[in-house]
Amino acid sequence: FTTDNSGEVRFALGSGSDNVQKLYYRVQRGDDWVLLNDEAVSRRVEKPLGFSADGSLAYLWIEQTEGPDAIVSWNPQTNERHTLLRDEVVDPGLVIYQPGTRIPVGALYYGDVPKARFFDDTSSTARLYRSLQAALRSPVYITSSTRDGRIVLAQTWSGSNPGDFYRYDTVEKKATLLASRSSWIDPSQSAQVRPVALKARDGLPLHGF
Repeated sequence: FTTDNSGEVRFALGSGSDNVQKLYYRVQRGDDWVLLNDEAVSRRVEKPLGFSADGSLAYLWIEQTEGPDAIVSWNPQTNERHTLLRDEVVDPGLVIYQPGTRIPVGALYYGDVPKARFFDDTSSTARLYRSLQAALRSPVYITSSTRDGRIVLAQTWSGSNPGDFYRYDTVEKKATLLASRSSWIDPSQSAQVRPVALKARDGLPLHGF
């Protein structure tokens, strides 16, 4: 189940004994559920992520006929859909939410280099990510935050570092190291990880590290 920003359940995603995914939507509590996507018909799975800040748009993670998945906006009033994010090589890795809320604002992509991408590059969350990445000199993912969004828990990592967790105060602009994952590993003595790309004999692009 997926709720709107006021906590009302608006989407239901599941499957029966046939293991075929079906997505249902309702306008409000008490209304009938309407079938929005049937995998048996569309040949794809659609997953609800949440709603925009004003509640006018819903965001869906949608499989594509070919290539990586896309994140799209859907207007329940007009049934219009618009692709917001889609990478040429990889699926979205993690959904990025506005701190203090469950409003989707972007996604983290694990490509050659992990990269955060946003529906609106001028948003406050996009600016926060850019400042954290510059300060910590590493890819960043905000795993959680206080309800007011002032304090966030930011995770960083690299090919030679399993990961660190920082407490960041968005008002004082201060980051404090809380814990390290696999702290017995010394990143300065770890091998460098490099992305590689090549083509198979039939021309199929291959990616690896």
